[in-house]
Parts: sequence; structure tokens; C-alpha cells
Amino acid sequence: VKEILVNKDDVRPEEGRSLLGSYAIHLAVCEYIEPDDLYHQVLDEIPKLSLESSKRQASRYLESQIVSIDSDNEGDAVSNRSSLTLSLLDPISKVAIGTPVRGSRCKHMQCFDLKIWLQSNKHISGGRWRCGVCEDFISVKDLVRCGLFEAMLHDYRDKVSGVRDKVSFKPDGSWCLKEENKLRYSSKNRSSMGGNGSSGGKLGEGHATTGINDSSRIRSAQQSEVIDLL
Repeated sequence: VKEILVNKDDVRPEEGRSLLGSYAIHLAVCEYIEPDDLYHQVLDEIPKLSLESSKRQASRYLESQIVSIDSDNEGDAVSNRSSLTLSLLDPISKVAIGTPVRGSRCKHMQCFDLKIWLQSNKHISGGRWRCGVCEDFISVKDLVRCGLFEAMLHDYRDKVSGVRDKVSFKPDGSWCLKEENKLRYSSKNRSSMGGNGSSGGKLGEGHATTGINDSSRIRSAQQSEVIDLL
């Protein structure tokens, strides 16, 4: 190495031309900060949306998700039956959110937990510094705190669990905790198992017939996939 050129704002053009055909090394000196310490440093620096601002933003988001068909009045697109469903569980850890944040440029209202998000970025990986909901790249400077989520967590934090975490936000700005989450296909599973003793025979026969039909379809599908290359 003959010389080391340090990048400066006052470099003259003739000095800049000397870099053509050369190699450069970029050196960054970084300081590691524990996630918990970083949490306390950035908490007060993250801008917070007030409750009213968050409610207006949620109402606009709800209106954008609703399509009105054959409506006489243009203002009838949002009815009292429409609602926005939000989860009070952090999408990363699946526990109740402590400090609700989201990216300022994210196109969703769902929030994630700030401390858990910082802890998840502790280890180097390709998924670092992504939104916990939409997985877009975000930095700490892009985060905003949501007053609506903080109000909902204040009301229902003690009632949130893995089977009951959904909150329904209505167009009038009110919200309520929904009933326990329904398990998908639970009714189908119960009926396929035979139900009670009185109807177990019929259900068992119907299930067996279905199994035969399924086997026939599988065999025919396997036969149709055979291609003669000769």
C-alpha cells in the first residue's frame, strides 16, 4: 500500500481522479448495545400517535378495506356491522404486547412489541430489522407508538391469552374484546370422529365411503401422471 486516502468533503477534483482503478476499504467502528439498554434509550425518542390520531387512522384504514356493492348512498360503505380485527399478541413471541409499535410507512394497523423486536434482532441473520407483521425493512427511526393499541392493552391486558387475543375496532371509534378464538375445522373433526353413540354408525359408514372414494381418486390421479416417453 503506497498511500491511504481519507474521504473528505474538500477533496479537489484532481485528487478524486486518482481513485480510478483503485480499491477502497470501508471501515465502520460500531458499539454493541444490549437490547434492554437500547430499549430504554430509544423509548422516549420514538414518536407517539395520540389515541384520537390512531383512531382516525384506523377508521381510514377500515374504510379502505371495505367495498360497497349496490349502495344507494356513497357514505354507506362503512356500516355498524363492519369492524377491524386486531390482535393484542405480539406476532413474534405470541405473548401480550408490552410497548406497541409499528413502522411509520407500514400499510397495516397491527402492532408488535418493541422490546421483543429489539431482542429478535440481537443475532445476525437475513431477517434482521424487518417489521414483525409485514416483514418490510424498518429501522428504529421508522417506528411509531400507537395510542390506540396502548388504550386497548390498558383495557384488556389481563384478559389476553393464546385463545382470546382479538379486539374488534368499530367505525364509531369504540372497541371490544372478541370471544375466544374458534378452532378451524373443529366441527368437521368432531363429526368425522363419529359424534355421539346414537349416530356413530351412520357417520362411520359415511366416513368409510368417503375414504374409498378418496382412494379411487388418488389411484386415478397417479395413473394419469404416467407419461410414456418411448
